[in-house]
Amino acid sequence: MNAASEAKSLIALDKKTGKEAWRSDADSIHGSWATPVLVNAPNGKTELVMNAPYEMWGFDPDNGDFLWFAAGIQDETICGSLVVRDGIVYAVGGRSGSAVAVKAGGRDDVSKSHTLWKKSLRNYVPSPVLAGELILSVNNDDGVLSALDLKSGEQVFRQRLGSTGSVYASPTIINGRAYIVTRRSGTFVVDLSDKPQVIAENKLDDDTDFNASPAVTDGKLLLRSNRALYCIADK
Repeated sequence: MNAASEAKSLIALDKKTGKEAWRSDADSIHGSWATPVLVNAPNGKTELVMNAPYEMWGFDPDNGDFLWFAAGIQDETICGSLVVRDGIVYAVGGRSGSAVAVKAGGRDDVSKSHTLWKKSLRNYVPSPVLAGELILSVNNDDGVLSALDLKSGEQVFRQRLGSTGSVYASPTIINGRAYIVTRRSGTFVVDLSDKPQVIAENKLDDDTDFNASPAVTDGKLLLRSNRALYCIADK
């Protein structure tokens, strides 16, 4: 668990007993609300990687030992979680706008040896999501959906979805379509095949905020507002 805001700590609990297994304390653990991710590193070992202000941090998930760090999102506060594929960790976010790909593994400062690419892309609250060979990100302020090529980091497309208003939820990919849940303007459905385009805008009769990312299970889409939990499904 990332308890950076509450206790300046990264904490592991035994899932059977709830007892604390280890705690990694450092004054520099602060300003991050991102969920840590597990990564299968090229060396064959599993690492726990955390998105922190200005850096990514790699830990040993068995004991909390600090392994490595690399330059990451250049911002003093971090909301979005990392995404992972094939031993590579991707970060997108920050009010100033950063995107970076780092190969897991190594020791100490791996900024030069393990960084694959760096780009500029603004996205403060939502986490990015992988869709095929793309990494998708939506700007929380204006609802602009962007996609970067995983290998090169080059921007493939950038499109304003419409009058979305603010977006806190992370995009969700279902059968080649991105579902973007806005706080007050409903859910936008974007077809990602060929040229990405908005194919639907759906709004529930609920005037409270939708801040949570959607969940998907058994063909059902679960949406949570400040008022209620909704289940959307084909009849």
